[in-house]
Amino acid sequence: MKVVLVDYLSECDENGKPIGHRIKAGNEYCAFLDEDFEAELCADRSVLKFFEAKNKSALKYGIEKGENSKVKKLKYLKNIKEIYRDHPGDVLWFFAPDIYAYIAMLLLKKGRRKIAVTVCEEHAGSRLKHAIFKQALKKADIVFTSNEHYAKYCKNSVTVPDYTYKTEFYSKYLSDKKLERVVCLGTMNEKKLLREAVEAFNKNGYPLYIAGQFASKEKFRQLCKIKAENVIIEDRYIDEDEYYRILGESRYSLLPYDARFYKNRTSGVLQESMFLDTVPIAHESILKFNGIDGVGYKDMAELENIEFDANDFKEYIRDYGEKKEDLYSCEATRYKINKMLYSITKLK
Repeated sequence: MKVVLVDYLSECDENGKPIGHRIKAGNEYCAFLDEDFEAELCADRSVLKFFEAKNKSALKYGIEKGENSKVKKLKYLKNIKEIYRDHPGDVLWFFAPDIYAYIAMLLLKKGRRKIAVTVCEEHAGSRLKHAIFKQALKKADIVFTSNEHYAKYCKNSVTVPDYTYKTEFYSKYLSDKKLERVVCLGTMNEKKLLREAVEAFNKNGYPLYIAGQFASKEKFRQLCKIKAENVIIEDRYIDEDEYYRILGESRYSLLPYDARFYKNRTSGVLQESMFLDTVPIAHESILKFNGIDGVGYKDMAELENIEFDANDFKEYIRDYGEKKEDLYSCEATRYKINKMLYSITKLK
């Protein structure tokens, strides 16, 4: 059976560096499939070299630098249509979808092939998108959910984490001597409450290190003007090795997501913080939905008076140890995914 993994969203920045974490997820899935299936990964040509799949191919309509969002969205739909119509494969697995994959699932005929999709959000912020999402899942043969909450929308589903815990990989970045600081890493966009975070840490005095690529250079300059001496802000690309090293050597990680956008969504960064014994700080609703203990707040302003307690930190780390070897086990996840894929040979 041939499984085709599809990532039509990933692209590179102006410096040729991949944006986001979809590539990491795709590489994990390819590694799971290689022993038991014929697997192929399809993605935009600009990011294809970053995938470690044995077999891979470029999508027909490539994303060009500087294209506006409307052109990109049209290409997303055209690439999905092309994959549905012409690409050989017994299973098409949209492992990094957005609403356009769900629209395609409703409108396009899949023929004899099977459709698998990974669900990491339910588009609850829009009634129309949520309705499309729910109807599309009825057409999927397999649904991999990143949170058990999503399982209510579909019958043939299994819950698997965004990322799995591999001792041999993450142990390289674990540090017994954590730096007394909070780090905020990744793409800095409008859905992160960065100004509120800087203002809170200006007042509490605890070291905050923000590093990543800013979508708005003006926003970066504004934050640099208002920050106190305990806050460091860098606008730069951070590769995978440095990302894990910085995260692993820090005591806390800040995920300043705007809960209006990130409510009922899973987070790979939350999971990786736990893997590296770094305690996440995030809106309490996000921590609760992801089932990960950390420092929660209802309003970012609560962090203005926070006191970080070493004893609390140790309690979090003890809890993480149990979850890493159980819920996030690499072998357990591989087994669940492959079992579900084998099961579709029995579907009519």
